[in-house]
Amino acid sequence: MKDGIKLTIFVCALFALTAANLGCKKKKSETPVESAVTPTTPAPAVIDINHDAVTEYKVEGASFSYPSTGIEGGMSTSASYASSMSGTSTASYSSDFSGSSATYFSIEKGTIRTPGIGKPGEEAFRSFFVIGNVNYSPNHLNGVVIEHRDPSGTIWSTEKGSADQTGSLFKIEAIKETIANYQDIKVYATFNCKLYDNNGNSKTLTDGKFVGYFENN
Repeated sequence: MKDGIKLTIFVCALFALTAANLGCKKKKSETPVESAVTPTTPAPAVIDINHDAVTEYKVEGASFSYPSTGIEGGMSTSASYASSMSGTSTASYSSDFSGSSATYFSIEKGTIRTPGIGKPGEEAFRSFFVIGNVNYSPNHLNGVVIEHRDPSGTIWSTEKGSADQTGSLFKIEAIKETIANYQDIKVYATFNCKLYDNNGNSKTLTDGKFVGYFENN
């Protein structure tokens, strides 16, 4: 009789142990699924007065861009100084970019007139660059001239051919001044225009943006 009781107790204990093990069984860990990371391309820097020297534009839909690694880009002055203090000195100022091939771009603004001999004073040069629309002008007399050299080496300019600029626009959007060795005026401008070659053929320039320097030297 005792043996029957022992067997019953053993079976109950075994059942209880089996049930406990089943209740404590751990779930197999699952490998987490990694979500795909979509690479993002940084947005291009907004072109404004705070941008490095640069110009971007299209000619008949073809895009041209000239970033500059320096703070000045290319600058030049074309001046004719009076021979006496009773005369008048004149000057025009250019800012330009050269591409990796034959391409080239320049903006020339003229003409500033200074009584006497020598370059204009700081205030006169400062007032020569003001926010607002600027006329296109042949021969640099009273406005801006834009020049573009295409990959074939052909030079196109706003002052060649008929020089007609009906519907064209050049607008100085913002300016900054710096004075170190020379007085520099940094200009941010937007523009569109008609370009002509030596044979009078024309092309349309659109979506122009320019950030560059003009120097009183």
